[in-house]
Parts: sequence; structure tokens; C-alpha cells
Amino acid sequence: MLIEERFSDLSKIFLKVWSIESSSKWSSQNPANGQCGVTALVVNDLFGGEILKTKTPEGWHYYNKIDGIRCDFLQNLNFLKYLTTKTFLPIERKHSVIPMINSTAN
Repeated sequence: MLIEERFSDLSKIFLKVWSIESSSKWSSQNPANGQCGVTALVVNDLFGGEILKTKTPEGWHYYNKIDGIRCDFLQNLNFLKYLTTKTFLPIERKHSVIPMINSTAN
């Protein structure tokens, strides 16, 4: 299966599983709201690569870089205008966006 197909399938799954439990900003009108952190962690678990973050007016936006390609499962939410080569910062998983998940995994 091509990686593009896997990403397409994963996007559909994310839409089904994002909830108020994965982000306090979730709503049925905007299920992806606030989901970038947990999504970046799951994508990192599945595909490896790096977790990146970019500062936006709403706060930090998290996404992935896999095999040198930026992958953002929330790209339809108007974050692309902030994703230039000068604005992303790689982060280590241990310093990731969801400390509670990382602390319970250790």
C-alpha cells in the first residue's frame, strides 16, 4: 500500500476518533480543533520521523516530517500559511505537547 493511501485511510480514522477526550477544544462542528498534538504523536508512533511545531496566532500547531516530507493531517484548517521553512521547530518526543501521555508511558 502506498504511503499516500495509508495517510488517506488514517485521515478518515482520525475524523472518527477525535473527541472531547483527545482535546478539550473538540466540537461536533469542528472535530479537528485542538487535535494537532495528539495526532502528531500517533503519526510519529506509526511512521516515525520528526514532530514539528509552528507558532500561529492561536498557539502552537504540531505536525510531522516523515522521510523529509511535512505531513499535516489538519492541513485543511488554514495552518498552511504558517508552515514555511523558516517557521517550523523540531521537538523531541519527550518534550512533546502532551506531557500526561508521555509520563504515563514511562
